Amino acid sequence: MAPTPETESARPRSAETVANIRNSVHEVCNRLSAVLLRAQRLESNAPDPHTQRQLTQLVEFVSQTANELNVLRNHVRSLTETDTPPPAPAHPEAILLVEDAGVVRKVLASYLAELGLSVDLAGGAGEGSDSYDPTKHKTVFIENDLHDGSGLHLAQALKARSPEVRIVLIADWGSERQPPPFIDHCLMKPLRFDQVRRFLQPQV
Repeated sequence: MAPTPETESARPRSAETVANIRNSVHEVCNRLSAVLLRAQRLESNAPDPHTQRQLTQLVEFVSQTANELNVLRNHVRSLTETDTPPPAPAHPEAILLVEDAGVVRKVLASYLAELGLSVDLAGGAGEGSDSYDPTKHKTVFIENDLHDGSGLHLAQALKARSPEVRIVLIADWGSERQPPPFIDHCLMKPLRFDQVRRFLQPQV
């Protein structure tokens, strides 16, 4: 049966509707990620155990909701990829570096640039959360001790938002401490650039 003009005109409208739904879900995921980050900050500064338990429950609920939204977003994305050609990438791929120490940020950014990598900079957890673009930032370097929040909290929020992102934590832990599962790689201070290069070798 040959397609009628009505069915042909309905296809673009259907694809546009699915794309609008995908954008809406993406926006909700971004806002939920910000809520998760704020809740984690409140949890870490809770004035008493009762409040901390309540905030812990809130963090767990928001994190679970973010994961469920990610599943929905991926499903909607698969529909758009099936029905319509994939759009051209809006941005070249770049590494997001979240570091509040100006000297360290400048030196590490310069070294990454020397390796031929594009680098976007953020000076804190809030700026890092706002700057993160899942279509552009496939790898994120995060300082653990940020002036406006925990690098671990930011890492967990970004991972809930985009499970496929690679999170690299910059920390001064001892070798006996194991990073949580949402951290893909941990660079110990003092930073050695040969370690950075080995980790990024597939990209350079």
